[in-house]
Amino acid sequence: LLPPLPFLPLMLMGPFTAGLTYVVRNYSRQEHAFLCSDFFEHSKKNWKQGLMMSIIQVAVFYLFVTAFFFYRNFFAAQGWNYGLLLGVALVFAVMLLSMSFYVYPMMVTFDMKLRHIIKNSWIFAMSKLPQNLIILLIIGAVHGLLLWYLPNIWIILMILILISWTSYTMNYYVWHIMDKYMMSQLEGTDKTKEESVFDDELQNK
Repeated sequence: LLPPLPFLPLMLMGPFTAGLTYVVRNYSRQEHAFLCSDFFEHSKKNWKQGLMMSIIQVAVFYLFVTAFFFYRNFFAAQGWNYGLLLGVALVFAVMLLSMSFYVYPMMVTFDMKLRHIIKNSWIFAMSKLPQNLIILLIIGAVHGLLLWYLPNIWIILMILILISWTSYTMNYYVWHIMDKYMMSQLEGTDKTKEESVFDDELQNK
C-alpha cells in the first residue's frame, strides 16, 4: 500500500475548489465576480458538498494509484506483459479526469444532491469523451512541457497564474455544454433526446 499521509491534505481542497470554480465560471460567462469575497463566500456556501467530493476524489485516486502499482509489480514478478494493464489504467484515468471537469461547475451552479452531480458528471464524461480528451491533451501538454523542460518556471507559474488558467480553460469549455444541456431545462426550452438522460431536479443557485 502507498502511504496515505501525502494524500490527506488534498481531501481539504474541495470547498476552495468550489470557490475558485464560481469565480472563473462567472468570467467564462462574461459575468462579474469579486475575486476575494465571492471566492470565500462560495467556498463557505459549498463546503459540505465540496469537502465530501474532495474526500471521494482523493480516495478513488489513492485506490487507483495503489492498485496500478500493485498489479504492475505483480505482472512484472510473473514475467507477464502489462501493456493491457497500462491501457485499462489510461482509459480509467481519462474517465475520472473527464468527470472532474463537470463536478464543481454543477456544484456552484445548481442546487443538486451530490449523487446527482456525480451521475451527471459521469454521463457528460461518457457522452463528450472526444471533446474531453482534447481539453485534457491541451492542459496536459502545457503542464507536461513546462514540467519537462522548465520545472522551476512551472512552479512559479503555478503560484502566479497556471492554476487559474487551468480552471478557467476547463470552466469555459464546460459552461457551454452545461448551458446547452442543463440550463435550457431551467429556462423552459424544449429538451433534446440527449438532454432527457440528465436529472431534471435542477434549481439554479
